[in-house]
Amino acid sequence: MCRYGTKQTFLGRLMYAMIQEPTSGLDSEIAYSLISTLDNYASLSQKTVITAIHQPSSQIFHMFSKLLLLVNGQVPTYRTTSIVVKSEILTNRL
Repeated sequence: MCRYGTKQTFLGRLMYAMIQEPTSGLDSEIAYSLISTLDNYASLSQKTVITAIHQPSSQIFHMFSKLLLLVNGQVPTYRTTSIVVKSEILTNRL
């Protein structure tokens, strides 16, 4: 009864989960709870969770460790969240 598509890939001992827009259609409290659960899963299992999220709240944005930003058809930017927050990557590219 999942409302979003999930794919797990196994490469030897490496496993990662790819989740497409898991917070779409959820209110902010449930969206935060879901991302928190995914974050806890990734930390405890030492697995990677890859997800696409459009316009996350600032709380959810700060939960990510690394970001691949796609802005206005520019070259994608891959950075840690802390570097993005400290830089002007978003303001210069919007």
